[in-house]
Amino acid sequence: MMGLEMVNPNISKWPAIKSLLAEFQIKPNEVVTIGDGHNDIEMPPHVGIDVAMGNASEKVKAAAEFIERYLIKSYKPYAI
Repeated sequence: MMGLEMVNPNISKWPAIKSLLAEFQIKPNEVVTIGDGHNDIEMPPHVGIDVAMGNASEKVKAAAEFIERYLIKSYKPYAI
């Protein structure tokens, strides 16, 4: 199977997701995003959980790995 995907390099999915979150009053940390392309790189820093697909570009995987390694695993929850 072969496919062709044309994407503007200056377009990201994040602005559309942000609009939907505002419309439905959803907090960004309650969102899970799944991406595999250049237009998915802007999402990880803003959402609760970001998943990079196995076929994702190395840049997308690196963004997801950074979030997991340095932000999620370094966070130590505690109760007062």
